[in-house]
Amino acid sequence: MILHKIKTEKTSKIAVKGNLDSDNIKSVIIALHGYGQLAEYFIRNFNFLDENNFIVIVPEALNRFYLNGFSGNVGASWMTKVEREDEIENQTTYLNNIVQLYKNETWFKSSQKIIFGFSQGTAAAVRWLINSDFSPNKIILWGGAIPKDADYDKVKALSEKSDINICIGTKDEFISEDKVNEIKTLLSQKKIKYNLIVYEGEHKIYKNVLDQIL
Repeated sequence: MILHKIKTEKTSKIAVKGNLDSDNIKSVIIALHGYGQLAEYFIRNFNFLDENNFIVIVPEALNRFYLNGFSGNVGASWMTKVEREDEIENQTTYLNNIVQLYKNETWFKSSQKIIFGFSQGTAAAVRWLINSDFSPNKIILWGGAIPKDADYDKVKALSEKSDINICIGTKDEFISEDKVNEIKTLLSQKKIKYNLIVYEGEHKIYKNVLDQIL
């Protein structure tokens, strides 16, 4: 059997929150959701932000699926292990295109750029940024960390340009205390600059913690 590959265009959606006509935009946040989530629901985590000061952009991952069986609620995923290099290339192109879409807007040019990744979105964010020319001011990795298979020379270079923050809850069911120590050891060995924020809570976004980081 021979497997052929073909590149094709795909349409996705982007949820945007904030006053695009405001002259007081301080920060633009590009937020990458977790596994099985959708853009229009994930963006609600940022409802507490002042729309005259913050623009939030939530791209929806390119792969949608039914969460249970063959019907009902739908979620989206950034990638799986199948054809992973192609998936990484596809999502990198997609996210770069989003920056290109907005880069000439006044509110984008004049503001601080923040990349926020939640859960599966943390790996997607890192894989994108180490394969892109786009360098945000700040990176927030919430409920996840830098993937082990990342090119750590590129990660180190990224950490020299962007403020990397890793946020993990004390009751996060996906990240144990041993896992936190493993992350700390690896990043120390690789000489990655980062801030570790450990908060009281579960595998979800807490606005009081996020507000302090922003």
